[in-house]
Amino acid sequence: IAARIVTGLCQGVTFPSIHRLNSQWIPTNELSRASSLTSSGGYLGTALSMLILPGNVSDLGWAGALLLWSSLSLIWIMVWLWFSTETPAQHSTIHHNEIRYIRHYSSAHKTTKQHAIPWGKIVRSPPFYALAFTHFCHNYGFYVIMSWLPTYFLETFNADLKDMGFVSVIPWLAMFAMANASGWVADTMLACVCGMVIVVS
Repeated sequence: IAARIVTGLCQGVTFPSIHRLNSQWIPTNELSRASSLTSSGGYLGTALSMLILPGNVSDLGWAGALLLWSSLSLIWIMVWLWFSTETPAQHSTIHHNEIRYIRHYSSAHKTTKQHAIPWGKIVRSPPFYALAFTHFCHNYGFYVIMSWLPTYFLETFNADLKDMGFVSVIPWLAMFAMANASGWVADTMLACVCGMVIVVS
C-alpha cells in the first residue's frame, strides 16, 4: 500500500505538468488535439503492456518484468531530461521560425501579467464541480477496467491475457482513438466559435 501511495504521489504531477508544457509549446488552435494525444498515451501504453507483459512475466517472472520495465522507464526519463525544455525559446535545436509561429498562435506567450488564482470563484463554480465529477467517473471506470479486465477474461472466457492477444487490448485502443478524435472535433468547434474563453495554465 505504501508503494502504491508513493507511486500515486509521483504520478500526480504528470498531467498538470503536461498541460503546462502544452500551454507553452502548442499553438492555441492545436491545443485540444495535442492535449488529447498526450493524455491518451496512457491508453496506448496500457494496450501495449497487455500485449507484451504477460510474455515477460512468463519468461522472466514478475520481479524480472518489473526490473525490465523500470529500467526502460529510467532510460526514458534520462532522454526526456536531456532533450526537453519548459519553453520553446529554451530549446537548443528548434528553428526560430517555429518559435515565432508558436508565440504568435499561443495565448500563453501573450499573457504578461500574472494574476492571483481566484480560489473563491473556483470553489463556487458549478462547472468546476461538473468537471470534477466527470473526471472522478472517468478515473473510476478507467482503473476498474484496468484492474479487473484480466480477471474478467479469466473467469468468463477461461483465458488469460497471453491467450487473448489482440482482443484484450481493443478497449484501450478504442479509448485512444476516441480521445484523439474528440480532440480534433474540439479544435474544429473552437475554431468556429467566436468569443471563446481561453484558460492559460
